[in-house]
Amino acid sequence: MKKTKKTVVVASFAAACTLFAGVGFAAADETPAPGSTPVVSAQANYDRSALQTQHDRAVTLRDANSGKLSQYTQSSWTHLLSDIDTAEAKLDSSKDGNFSAGGAASQSDVNSTASSIKTDLDLGILQAPQAGDIKADAPLQTTASLQSFYNKVKDVVRSSYPSASNDKWSRFDASRSHARWTASSGSDQYSVTRAYDDLYKDTYNLDQSLLPTSAPAPGQGGSSTPAPAPVDKKAGLRSAYDKVKDYKQSDFTAASPWAAFDAERTVAKALLDSASPTDEALAAETTALNTKSGALISIAGLKADLAKAATLKPADYTEFTWYLVTLDVPYAQSIVDDANATQEDVSTAQSIFDSDLAGLKAPIAGQKTGADVPTTPKTKEDLSGLVAQAETLKQADYTADSWKVFADALKDAKEALNPDAQSQLLRDGGDYTFNYVELEDAQSALVRNASQQQGQGGAGAGAAGNKSGLAQTGASVSIVAGIMALLAAAAAAIKLVDRKRA
Repeated sequence: MKKTKKTVVVASFAAACTLFAGVGFAAADETPAPGSTPVVSAQANYDRSALQTQHDRAVTLRDANSGKLSQYTQSSWTHLLSDIDTAEAKLDSSKDGNFSAGGAASQSDVNSTASSIKTDLDLGILQAPQAGDIKADAPLQTTASLQSFYNKVKDVVRSSYPSASNDKWSRFDASRSHARWTASSGSDQYSVTRAYDDLYKDTYNLDQSLLPTSAPAPGQGGSSTPAPAPVDKKAGLRSAYDKVKDYKQSDFTAASPWAAFDAERTVAKALLDSASPTDEALAAETTALNTKSGALISIAGLKADLAKAATLKPADYTEFTWYLVTLDVPYAQSIVDDANATQEDVSTAQSIFDSDLAGLKAPIAGQKTGADVPTTPKTKEDLSGLVAQAETLKQADYTADSWKVFADALKDAKEALNPDAQSQLLRDGGDYTFNYVELEDAQSALVRNASQQQGQGGAGAGAAGNKSGLAQTGASVSIVAGIMALLAAAAAAIKLVDRKRA
């Protein structure tokens, strides 16, 4: 059963456009978190505000824990430092296009980096050491020391360890192969550290006599003597169980195999509580629990988005970006209420909703807000009247960037009025609200040229000296080109949705 709605799919593309072009013309000045110091000038071509926020989070985490290195693994600490270095390279606008220096190649590159670092931080990038882990206060390893370690264990064969479990051997063998590749590929410090630490831990679990004598022992900082520690045979199952122990049936679709999962979770808990389970039983139960939990279809994220949207005030956002959210709410609710919603249904709705919530923009002076979204569907006649009014405006009166977005919205509206145009797909039946709101919002956000601002009102005139809007930020006109590519892709996406609709 497919519930994907045409207008909502288009809304996701339009929301993506707002991220590129700043529909609503909210100020493009980058605004880091309170108390933080921007790494780059606000005159950069890309919107780096999200990346700046994640950079500041990472720096705060680093500074708060720099005196507690013994509490974390070396690979996780190096990972945090690597994320900070990566963010700072892409925040430095002077490095844009310089791949070797880590500079940003595109807006998508900046957004991807911000998303990746956010994921690392949200999942808990710093990890506490367990048996076999090297602590962060130990000396960093080099490519040469990684190569030396690999050379010591490269000829170890499976037959020498008949009592070792298959899982233990497989982990060692995989880490050994990864170490060989990393040592020969000229990798960065984080990659070398991660490869060395993984090989050290998996060798430790297989045979501690194979460990390099120059390496720090687990739990001993820079000590050169390995400190024996009991191996937690239940670690794998415990990790799998901890991820699902708090799952609630109400957070999943009614058709999800909850009973089978819940029964498996009970079995897993009993095995964890048993005194001496075998390696084989633990491995089998870990696989079974992961399989049963993986079959569940979670709607918790959609519920969270619906709850968040319910707390927002329409007047705080531009008309068009808020309108996209109003499309998402009933669509997401229909998926939540659908007992047989598929993972594809949920993922599609979640992606659209997340994107549109992230794309909400604050209005500039004089711009329409979410409070102005029409309460009844707009007809073809309504849109025709708005187009006629928009066509009376003169391009020479407005900044080039604000006029470009307005002109694109006007073009979309005129195409929607043409029954033969491909953009007819952008609406359902006789509802022209999408194009009406897009054009009305863009028109209200027009920014007058400096010579036109003195003593003049009219569409988008705003307050004298207002620094909002693309023209005052120095943002490149090339950003707007992203809109054209996304709208072109929209038609193809909609055709795919049409084929899926029931």
